[in-house]
Amino acid sequence: MLKISVNYALLFFLICLGIFSCREKSITKADLVRYINNPENGFTKSVSLHSMQIGVTNQPWQLIARNRLKKKTSTGNPVSLKDFSSKYFFILSLSNQGREALRNLSFNSYSEIVQVMSFRMSKYISAQPDNLKPVEPLECLFQPTYGMANSNNILLVFDKKSFAECKRLKITISEFGLNIGNQNFDFNFNDLDYYSTLNYAQLL
Repeated sequence: MLKISVNYALLFFLICLGIFSCREKSITKADLVRYINNPENGFTKSVSLHSMQIGVTNQPWQLIARNRLKKKTSTGNPVSLKDFSSKYFFILSLSNQGREALRNLSFNSYSEIVQVMSFRMSKYISAQPDNLKPVEPLECLFQPTYGMANSNNILLVFDKKSFAECKRLKITISEFGLNIGNQNFDFNFNDLDYYSTLNYAQLL
């Protein structure tokens, strides 16, 4: 009888273990941000050039959706999750000794570079999947922070359909006036798709 009871207890434990292991793992925004900012996980790449630091970090679409949907909800504008899940998002960051890269520019250079980053950045950025034809971003969104941040950031948006069944992605930032030359950042799609099935609601 004792042996039967032990077997039933073990069976019950295995069933419970299977049920809980099949559940989606719970994750918070802080968990996700901490994960993608760890270079070992493949979401962020960076290079140092003299006193400049240039970085490109993939942003899971769920994280972008969380931030944008809250704003859209407050303004009453409808938006679909497909607007986010069908795209790849990256943040290009530019800093100089831990401060915004633009802070070290003269007034004339500052005005010109702000114009480029605000309206013409798509000309200087491309993404090349598996050594195929480079793809231009759908959008490059620059948010001025007027010296109040640690870096100048530009959100890069690409259409996922352009990278179907590809294994690697090279993002190229061409020289656009900051004297950083042409910089390449290589990503693996296995890393980028790690959170592709993450439930957006879990980030609330």
